[in-house]
Amino acid sequence: MVLIVDDNADVRALFSYFLDMHGFTCRVADSGADALRLMAEQEPALVVMDYQMPEMHGLDMLRAMRSDQRFAHIPVIVVSGRDGDLRDQAIQAGADAFVRKGEIDWDALASEIHRLIERPRAA
Repeated sequence: MVLIVDDNADVRALFSYFLDMHGFTCRVADSGADALRLMAEQEPALVVMDYQMPEMHGLDMLRAMRSDQRFAHIPVIVVSGRDGDLRDQAIQAGADAFVRKGEIDWDALASEIHRLIERPRAA
């Protein structure tokens, strides 16, 4: 299961649709706090999260995941509509990949998700 975390319902629906088309089962959360709660109920194989969210910023959620042994091993792809040094910030915070929302190659994203799910990760 892939957990999609974004405060925008349209973005959640878009990611869910395309990932479903590529054979992934998805759950969605509209905030970092909601995502962490869902993860405690059912561990996802991978998290796709928005960089900029209200209440709990995407990087704050990522840092919370990496500091919690229950979630530290879960691969994370950070997505953002903005560019700049966000990619470097996300990778430094523990993201496994970074994708710009306006430049998504869905086939390449599906391949990257498969690669990250199948890759052993040091806890």
